[in-house]
Formats: sequence, C-alpha cells, structure tokens
Amino acid sequence: MTEIRVRIAPSPTGPMHIWTARAALFNYLFAKPKGWKFLIRIEDTDKERSKPVYTKEILAWLDWLGLNPDEEVVYQSQNEEKHKQAIQKLLEEWKAYYAWETPEELEKLRQKAFKQKKWFVFRQPNYTSEQIEQFKKEWRKPVVRFKVPENKEIVFNDLVKWEIRFNTNEIGDFVIAKSDWSPIFYLANVVDDYEMWITHVIRGEDHIPNTPKQILLYEALGYDLPVFGHLPLLLNPNKSKMSKRDTWDVFVTVKRFFEEGFVAEWLLNFIALLGWHTADDREFFTFEELMKEFDISRVQSSNAVYDFQRAIHFNSEHIRKFNAKRFIKEVKFYVKEMLASLEGNWKFDISQDSIEEELINSLKFWNKLIDEWKLDDLNYVEKWLPEVQVRLQTLKQFVLYSKYLYEYQPVSDEILYNKKMKVSPEIVSQHLPKIIEKLEALDDWDVENLKNLLINYNKENWLKNGQTLWPIRAMLSWVEASPGAFELMEILGKSETIKRLKTRLN
Repeated sequence: MTEIRVRIAPSPTGPMHIWTARAALFNYLFAKPKGWKFLIRIEDTDKERSKPVYTKEILAWLDWLGLNPDEEVVYQSQNEEKHKQAIQKLLEEWKAYYAWETPEELEKLRQKAFKQKKWFVFRQPNYTSEQIEQFKKEWRKPVVRFKVPENKEIVFNDLVKWEIRFNTNEIGDFVIAKSDWSPIFYLANVVDDYEMWITHVIRGEDHIPNTPKQILLYEALGYDLPVFGHLPLLLNPNKSKMSKRDTWDVFVTVKRFFEEGFVAEWLLNFIALLGWHTADDREFFTFEELMKEFDISRVQSSNAVYDFQRAIHFNSEHIRKFNAKRFIKEVKFYVKEMLASLEGNWKFDISQDSIEEELINSLKFWNKLIDEWKLDDLNYVEKWLPEVQVRLQTLKQFVLYSKYLYEYQPVSDEILYNKKMKVSPEIVSQHLPKIIEKLEALDDWDVENLKNLLINYNKENWLKNGQTLWPIRAMLSWVEASPGAFELMEILGKSETIKRLKTRLN
C-alpha cells in the first residue's frame, strides 16, 4: 500500500491566520492517528511579498500548537530548478507556449468579452514570425501559458464536497511562469507535491477553482493525481467571507490568541469545530481525544461561522478543569514565553508596541515570583485556584488581575468607595476598625465562621452586607473583580488579612 502523505503549504506573506491553523490541524488529524506522514512546505516563491519573519512566525506557531512535521520543512524557493524543468518539458511537448500580450491588451480582450456578455477565455493566438519579431523589438518579455485542451470534462471526487465537475471551455490558457520564468502557484504547487510524494491535498474551499488547472498539469507532466479535499470557508460572525486582512478588529491570527493567553490545546479544540463535528455534536475534546475522534467524512460541506466568543468559552471551560500543577505550568509557560519574545530572545516575534504597559509590568511581576519558586507552593495554589478559575477566561486575565494573591497594594478610593453599594468613607472609618477587632478574636478561620461573624455584625448595625463586604474585598485584592470577601480572607489567612486591612485604614 502507498504511504499516505499530506502537507500544509502556507505562504509567508503575513501573520499566521486561523484558517492556516485549521488546515494544518485537519491535515494532521487526518494523517497522524493512522501513522501517516504530515509535512510542511513554505511556499516562498513570491519574492516581493514573502518575508523571512513570517516564515519564522508560521513555524513557531505550528510548533506552539504541537503540529510538527514528520520530515524537514521544505522551502518552495529551493525547488526552482525542478519548476524550470517542468516548464521546459511542457514547452517542448507543445503543451505550453510563450504569450506576448501586454496587460493593456489583455484588459481590452476582457472588456470585449464583457460587452458581448461572454466568459473571458484566453486561447493561444496564431502569432506570425513577423509579429514575434516586432514583440522582441518592443522589448516585450513573454510569459508562459499552459495550453488548455478544449471541451474536456474534468471530474474529481472530493473528500468533502463529493463529485466536482468542470469543463475546460470555461478555463482559459493560464499562465504557469512569469516573464523571468519564476513559476506561478499552479505549476509550483503541482511540482512540489509530486516531489514530496504527496498523496492527499487537503486545503481550503477557495482553492477549488485552481484544482482543474492543476489536474491538467498533473496529467500533462505524467504525474499521478493526489486525492483532493476542500475544507469549508470560514465566515465572519456577520456571514461575510473571512479575509487574511481581518487581523485587527477580531482575533483571527494565532499570534493574537497567544498574546491574549489562550492555551494551545484548547485553541485547537475550538479550531477543530470550525467545520467538523462528531455524530453526537460533542463540544469539548483534549488533543488526544481529537486524534481518536477525527473523521474527515464528518467535515461539513457548508461554510463555518467563526465566533470569537465561542473561542473564549472553550478556553475558559478548559481552564476551570486544570489542577494546580497544570495551571501553574501553563502560567509559567505564558509568562516566560511572552517576556522572552518581547525581549527578542525567543521564537515568537511579539512587539512591545502591541502590548499594553500594564501587561508587561504584570509579566515581570509573575516572572519574579517564578524565579523565586513562590508558585511552586502548590498547597497555597490549591487554596486559591478554585475561586480564581471560575472567573477566568484567559491566562492574560490571571496575569493582569491576580497579583493580589502574592502582593499587597493599597486600593484606590475609586474602587474602595462605591455609591451603588452605599460604601462611603464614613461607613469604612466607622465600621472597619470594629470588624478588625472581631476578626482578631476569631479562632476558627474558615469561610463559614467568617460569614457568620460578618453577617451578624451587619444585622446588629443595620448595614447591608455589601457595605462591609465590598470594602473588605477591595482592601484585600485592590481590584474590581476578585473572589468574594469570605473566600479571600480564607485564602490569605488570618495574619495577612488583618495586616492588609489595617495597612489600608492607616
């Protein structure tokens, strides 16, 4: 049996998009559970738009996602000699020809077809020798076009879309090489897949119009056809087609998910459901479970709607299931990788310009704790983790807003005093010293006893619970959102709680 080999072939012309990650994931899940080969090819022949920084970024993010190839990464630019040999072969066998038309002449032909309400289909002109000599005198440089046979049915069975048909009368002679003989995507893609022994080409639905042209090239070059599978398009929440330019207003690049503090495994869970589902429509999977469950026959033919809020939902649900050891492991990874990247010392290219100063300072705070081994006290982590987890959506939120677990800072008046809760400076100065005295006298320090003490105090003094619980919570955490007052006091312990309350009052 022929070894099954699939590949992901991104172009390094911009940040790694979520749809590139999905194509990589689906190829990986199709091949790896069965022991087949998953490969990576960087299609970097577009010399104007390809950038080494994007190549580095693509490989780094695929590594972060755990989608590593079984063989060395292939670079399309290193295969130029094979491309030229294929072009020469097609020319020698009269399956391709030099075309001399200028862009302006081609546009006139398009406009003529448009006015006649016809589909523009370019066919090989019958150049005279005199015309060719004139073209050369005009310093024209010809491109190479593939000669498409007329009225030929092209049929292929797609892994996702089932049977797809084209007629070559709808396909004009297409360019396979520029005037400098640099190959066009259609040809380079076919030659490279052949050289890599690719048996299955699984890619986005937007490549369907390219497929009949590539099938013609496979046949003309004498190559065996691979099996094609075209994944559904990704749509924005408003049902418009997602574009690679959609990188600022919504989270569609892998880089932004990382910066925001998503865990790679749970991002993959979200991505997997952008066009694929199980028979029972299950939602949550570990990566190992995805490896077992994925079946390409369950990939939908219709378009998939991208919903960032759903990605947040997946990340938060999984974070809540972490035990202390796994949670701290993920926090350490996020802090260390973000800081190293910001300093230019690691594989992820993250600019300080794109990161708010508050996050940078918070990362440095947690990095200091990591270096001092303070996060390795899992007994303490287990005390606060359940209360923190239920409020978290991302690791970034933890890094930004949970420093109070390890450090005291005086809370601002804007947070401490709350009109809605009827917390005034008079309420705080009148009642907090009395509450501190009662707390100092409390022997059994747990949520239940703390709750009884404070609620009884409020009843005795005709106070609403929020009038004392809000300032206590604010003094202990100095942020607007944190675990409740009772839970915080138990987490911090008696000594630290009383110390923080007294410090703020003084």
